[in-house]
Amino acid sequence: MCARRGKTGTWHVVQGGISINRQAAVREGLSLDLSLHNLDFNEWRDVLKNLHSGTGENVSTPSVDRGLAQYVYPRYFSIDAGEVVAMDMWLTNARLNGTHQEGLWDIDVRSEQINGRLKWMEGAGNTADGKLVARLKSLNILQSSMKKVSDMTGREDIYRIPSLDIVTDDLTLFGKHLGRTEIVANNVSFKNGREWRINRLKITNPDAALESSGSWVTTAGNRQQTRLSYVLNIKDAGKLLARFGYEDIIRRGRGEMKGDISWDGLPFALDIPSLSGKLSLRVETGQFLKADPGAAKLLSVISLQSLPRRLNLDFRDIFSKGFAFDEITANAGIANGIMRTENLKMNGVNATVMMDGSVDIRQESQDLHVVVIPEINAAAASIAYGFINPAIGIGTFLAQMFLREPLMKQFTHEYHVTGSWSDPVIVEVKAGTGK
Repeated sequence: MCARRGKTGTWHVVQGGISINRQAAVREGLSLDLSLHNLDFNEWRDVLKNLHSGTGENVSTPSVDRGLAQYVYPRYFSIDAGEVVAMDMWLTNARLNGTHQEGLWDIDVRSEQINGRLKWMEGAGNTADGKLVARLKSLNILQSSMKKVSDMTGREDIYRIPSLDIVTDDLTLFGKHLGRTEIVANNVSFKNGREWRINRLKITNPDAALESSGSWVTTAGNRQQTRLSYVLNIKDAGKLLARFGYEDIIRRGRGEMKGDISWDGLPFALDIPSLSGKLSLRVETGQFLKADPGAAKLLSVISLQSLPRRLNLDFRDIFSKGFAFDEITANAGIANGIMRTENLKMNGVNATVMMDGSVDIRQESQDLHVVVIPEINAAAASIAYGFINPAIGIGTFLAQMFLREPLMKQFTHEYHVTGSWSDPVIVEVKAGTGK
């Protein structure tokens, strides 16, 4: 280590190096060369914070030319480690090379989880959150590499998220390949609270494209709420579900799902009991496949594959072999984890299916009124296809249809579906009564 005294009488590091299991590379300022089994940056940050607390220096924005910071913060660093812990990320087989100057960390990262370039801009004060800019070839977030977040919600030392500007060519989340991902977010403070504002979240892959924006707001008393507005453009619903591990559930299907949702707590810890919002769905030209109900329980209920197993239907082949649909449309509201719809409709070549009722997402149960109208003639098809007004409800629609086509009452089947998603209870009711 080489230092000299300046004109003001203070000492300055000219050059020096610290190395562990590697030869030190001496350059201007302090150099750090490490080869370790594991390295925990969080522990080092706590040590440095305690070190600076006795000097009056700001740990968030140390100057490499002043005080103790120049002896402990490297200007150049090269690190090889079997495991690296930083904030809430665990990196394995990691190699980090970079520089640090005037509050800017410029890092090239190679690891099993992250590959690319990071720039970390330190905040301007002890309470500042800083900003992370990243351009990555790949980002693999493992479930085992994330800290448990359930204990963070409701604590006074609330989790803080920095401003972000991240683009990754290939995001893998908990083993699911999501594709190219872009996120831009910043922190905004206001009286008695703060907001982590998601200006843009975009995920694109060959099967779908998601555009979203929102916020995570923390107010007095540590009350937290996450809000998101989103539009999901679906190019192939079947392949999109397979991307998330639900294979052979749907074949094809193009359309759009959009809405607004909110929940209490952190943005990456979805709280079902407080989940609220609204959504609309339109999917065209697809087919439900004959799949194991356990693979996608709610979709198994909606596709009506449970009906043939429990009722002796004259049109069992319509559903047991997989219902082919021309269009699925629905509007739904969500309140405290319970989703309600008045107008879910599936139009197919062989039948039209309509549903209203509720689904309890947390309990994985439902209370649905289901109407199946076989397509026996063009007039019936035209009437059923015309059910697009959610204001009138299924009951009013059926009354109007039976008035115009009395014969349709003999061919219309109604069911009350309750119980769990995996083992629904299905009871046929008298057509036109709903009970």
